[in-house]
Amino acid sequence: MKLKTRIKRWIGKPVYIEHIVDSRSCQSLSSSYSGGSLAGDSVFLITDSFAYNTAFRAVAQREQLQVCCDASASYQHVVIMTELRSYQDHKAIAKQILDMAEHLAGKFTNASICVAVMICTDDLVEANIIRYKVECMIRVMAIILSKKGVVCNGLYTDSLTHLSLNTICNSIVFLCSRYGQVMDGHVIALDARG
Repeated sequence: MKLKTRIKRWIGKPVYIEHIVDSRSCQSLSSSYSGGSLAGDSVFLITDSFAYNTAFRAVAQREQLQVCCDASASYQHVVIMTELRSYQDHKAIAKQILDMAEHLAGKFTNASICVAVMICTDDLVEANIIRYKVECMIRVMAIILSKKGVVCNGLYTDSLTHLSLNTICNSIVFLCSRYGQVMDGHVIALDARG
Protein backbone atom coordinates (compact mmCIF):
# COMPACT_ATOMS: atom_id res chain seq x y z
CA MET A 1 0.00 0.00 0.00
CA LYS A 2 1.33 3.41 -0.90
CA LEU A 3 2.25 5.91 1.77
CA LYS A 4 -0.19 8.47 0.37
CA THR A 5 -3.09 5.98 0.67
CA ARG A 6 -2.14 5.13 4.25
CA ILE A 7 -2.03 8.78 5.26
CA LYS A 8 -5.46 9.39 3.67
CA ARG A 9 -6.94 6.46 5.58
CA TRP A 10 -5.33 7.58 8.82
CA ILE A 11 -6.51 11.20 8.47
CA GLY A 12 -9.78 10.34 6.73
CA LYS A 13 -13.10 11.12 8.33
CA PRO A 14 -15.39 8.12 8.87
CA VAL A 15 -18.78 8.17 7.17
CA TYR A 16 -21.59 6.83 9.35
CA ILE A 17 -24.63 5.33 7.69
CA GLU A 18 -28.01 5.25 9.39
CA HIS A 19 -29.21 1.74 10.23
CA ILE A 20 -31.82 0.45 7.82
CA VAL A 21 -33.38 -1.87 10.40
CA ASP A 22 -36.35 -0.39 12.24
CA SER A 23 -35.79 -0.15 16.02
CA ARG A 24 -39.33 0.71 17.17
CA SER A 25 -41.21 -1.70 19.42
CA CYS A 26 -43.84 -3.90 17.76
CA GLN A 27 -47.37 -4.89 18.60
CA SER A 28 -47.91 -8.45 19.70
CA LEU A 29 -50.00 -10.12 17.01
CA SER A 30 -50.88 -13.78 17.23
CA SER A 31 -49.98 -15.84 14.15
CA SER A 32 -48.05 -12.94 12.62
CA TYR A 33 -45.31 -13.67 10.11
CA SER A 34 -43.85 -10.17 10.53
CA GLY A 35 -43.63 -10.24 14.30
CA GLY A 36 -46.03 -7.29 14.38
CA SER A 37 -43.43 -5.00 12.79
CA LEU A 38 -45.71 -4.14 9.85
CA ALA A 39 -48.74 -3.16 11.93
CA GLY A 40 -49.88 0.28 10.82
CA ASP A 41 -47.59 0.38 7.77
CA SER A 42 -48.89 0.59 4.23
CA VAL A 43 -47.98 -1.40 1.13
CA PHE A 44 -48.52 -0.81 -2.56
CA LEU A 45 -49.41 -4.09 -4.28
CA ILE A 46 -48.59 -4.62 -7.96
CA THR A 47 -50.03 -7.82 -9.36
CA ASP A 48 -51.50 -9.17 -12.56
CA SER A 49 -53.86 -11.63 -10.89
CA PHE A 50 -57.07 -11.23 -8.94
CA ALA A 51 -56.24 -14.38 -6.94
CA TYR A 52 -52.89 -12.93 -5.80
CA ASN A 53 -54.57 -9.66 -4.88
CA THR A 54 -57.26 -11.40 -2.80
CA ALA A 55 -54.81 -13.71 -1.03
CA PHE A 56 -52.39 -10.91 -0.18
CA ARG A 57 -55.16 -8.66 1.14
CA ALA A 58 -56.33 -11.42 3.49
CA VAL A 59 -52.82 -11.85 4.90
CA ALA A 60 -52.34 -8.07 5.10
CA GLN A 61 -55.54 -7.73 7.11
CA ARG A 62 -54.27 -10.28 9.65
CA GLU A 63 -50.96 -8.38 9.88
CA GLN A 64 -52.79 -5.02 10.27
CA LEU A 65 -51.07 -3.85 7.09
CA GLN A 66 -52.87 -1.35 4.88
CA VAL A 67 -52.92 -2.11 1.14
CA CYS A 68 -52.86 1.00 -1.08
CA CYS A 69 -54.49 1.06 -4.49
CA ASP A 70 -53.18 4.44 -5.60
CA ALA A 71 -49.55 4.77 -6.75
CA SER A 72 -49.43 8.39 -5.60
CA ALA A 73 -50.43 7.48 -2.01
CA SER A 74 -47.92 7.28 0.82
CA TYR A 75 -46.61 3.76 1.38
CA GLN A 76 -43.50 2.22 2.96
CA HIS A 77 -43.42 -1.11 1.15
CA VAL A 78 -43.97 -2.32 -2.41
CA VAL A 79 -44.92 -5.89 -3.27
CA ILE A 80 -44.70 -7.09 -6.86
CA MET A 81 -46.43 -10.45 -7.44
CA THR A 82 -46.24 -11.73 -10.97
CA GLU A 83 -46.01 -14.79 -13.18
CA LEU A 84 -43.19 -15.31 -15.65
CA ARG A 85 -43.62 -17.59 -18.63
CA SER A 86 -40.50 -16.50 -20.50
CA TYR A 87 -37.05 -15.44 -19.36
CA GLN A 88 -37.38 -12.23 -21.40
CA ASP A 89 -40.25 -10.94 -19.27
CA HIS A 90 -38.04 -9.97 -16.30
CA LYS A 91 -37.17 -6.57 -17.83
CA ALA A 92 -40.63 -5.21 -17.05
CA ILE A 93 -40.19 -6.19 -13.39
CA ALA A 94 -36.82 -4.42 -13.23
CA LYS A 95 -38.44 -1.24 -14.58
CA GLN A 96 -41.23 -1.48 -11.99
CA ILE A 97 -38.66 -1.88 -9.19
CA LEU A 98 -36.74 1.22 -10.29
CA ASP A 99 -39.95 3.27 -10.65
CA MET A 100 -41.13 2.30 -7.17
CA ALA A 101 -37.68 2.93 -5.68
CA GLU A 102 -37.83 6.53 -6.87
CA HIS A 103 -41.07 6.94 -4.89
CA LEU A 104 -39.62 5.34 -1.72
CA ALA A 105 -36.11 6.84 -1.77
CA GLY A 106 -35.39 9.01 1.24
CA LYS A 107 -38.96 9.00 2.59
CA PHE A 108 -38.79 6.10 5.05
CA THR A 109 -36.04 4.36 7.00
CA ASN A 110 -37.71 0.97 6.62
CA ALA A 111 -38.75 1.08 2.95
CA SER A 112 -38.71 -2.21 1.10
CA ILE A 113 -39.52 -3.75 -2.24
CA CYS A 114 -40.37 -7.45 -2.36
CA VAL A 115 -40.63 -9.29 -5.66
CA ALA A 116 -42.54 -12.58 -5.79
CA VAL A 117 -42.25 -14.48 -9.06
CA MET A 118 -44.29 -17.53 -9.93
CA ILE A 119 -42.55 -19.44 -12.71
CA CYS A 120 -45.20 -20.83 -15.05
CA THR A 121 -43.46 -22.93 -17.65
CA ASP A 122 -43.13 -26.65 -18.24
CA ASP A 123 -39.77 -26.30 -19.96
CA LEU A 124 -37.06 -27.14 -17.42
CA VAL A 125 -34.35 -25.15 -19.22
CA GLU A 126 -36.59 -22.09 -19.46
CA ALA A 127 -37.48 -22.38 -15.76
CA ASN A 128 -33.79 -22.55 -14.79
CA ILE A 129 -33.02 -19.47 -16.88
CA ILE A 130 -35.92 -17.59 -15.26
CA ARG A 131 -34.67 -18.57 -11.77
CA TYR A 132 -31.18 -17.36 -12.57
CA LYS A 133 -32.39 -14.08 -14.11
CA VAL A 134 -34.72 -13.34 -11.18
CA GLU A 135 -31.96 -13.98 -8.63
CA CYS A 136 -29.45 -11.83 -10.50
CA MET A 137 -31.98 -9.03 -11.03
CA ILE A 138 -32.92 -8.85 -7.35
CA ARG A 139 -29.29 -8.96 -6.20
CA VAL A 140 -28.29 -6.16 -8.57
CA MET A 141 -31.35 -4.09 -7.66
CA ALA A 142 -30.52 -4.54 -3.97
CA ILE A 143 -27.05 -3.13 -4.53
CA ILE A 144 -28.40 -0.16 -6.47
CA LEU A 145 -31.28 0.54 -4.08
CA SER A 146 -29.26 0.16 -0.87
CA LYS A 147 -27.59 3.47 -1.74
CA LYS A 148 -31.06 5.04 -1.67
CA GLY A 149 -32.02 3.37 1.62
CA VAL A 150 -34.46 0.90 0.07
CA VAL A 151 -34.31 -2.84 0.77
CA CYS A 152 -34.97 -5.17 -2.15
CA ASN A 153 -35.45 -8.91 -1.75
CA GLY A 154 -37.73 -11.54 -3.17
CA LEU A 155 -38.81 -15.08 -3.72
CA TYR A 156 -39.75 -17.42 -6.50
CA THR A 157 -41.68 -20.63 -6.76
CA ASP A 158 -41.97 -23.01 -9.68
CA SER A 159 -45.63 -23.80 -9.49
CA LEU A 160 -48.70 -22.73 -7.58
CA THR A 161 -50.11 -26.22 -7.68
CA HIS A 162 -47.91 -27.38 -4.79
CA LEU A 163 -47.83 -24.24 -2.66
CA SER A 164 -50.81 -22.33 -1.41
CA LEU A 165 -51.08 -18.63 -2.09
CA ASN A 166 -51.32 -18.16 1.66
CA THR A 167 -47.83 -19.63 2.11
CA ILE A 168 -46.43 -17.35 -0.59
CA CYS A 169 -48.11 -14.27 0.91
CA ASN A 170 -46.88 -15.13 4.42
CA SER A 171 -43.35 -15.35 3.04
CA ILE A 172 -43.74 -11.97 1.33
CA VAL A 173 -44.93 -10.42 4.58
CA PHE A 174 -41.88 -11.84 6.37
CA LEU A 175 -39.55 -10.38 3.72
CA CYS A 176 -41.15 -6.93 4.08
CA SER A 177 -40.87 -7.00 7.88
CA ARG A 178 -37.89 -5.77 9.86
CA TYR A 179 -36.71 -9.36 10.21
CA GLY A 180 -36.80 -10.03 6.47
CA GLN A 181 -35.17 -6.69 5.63
CA VAL A 182 -31.95 -8.01 7.13
CA MET A 183 -31.83 -10.36 4.14
CA ASP A 184 -31.38 -7.49 1.67
CA GLY A 185 -30.61 -8.83 -1.80
CA HIS A 186 -31.52 -12.41 -0.99
CA VAL A 187 -33.93 -14.52 -2.99
CA ILE A 188 -35.85 -17.36 -1.36
CA ALA A 189 -36.72 -20.39 -3.45
CA LEU A 190 -40.05 -21.63 -2.12
CA ASP A 191 -40.50 -25.33 -2.65
CA ALA A 192 -43.32 -27.64 -1.64
CA ARG A 193 -40.84 -30.21 -0.36
CA GLY A 194 -39.80 -27.87 2.50
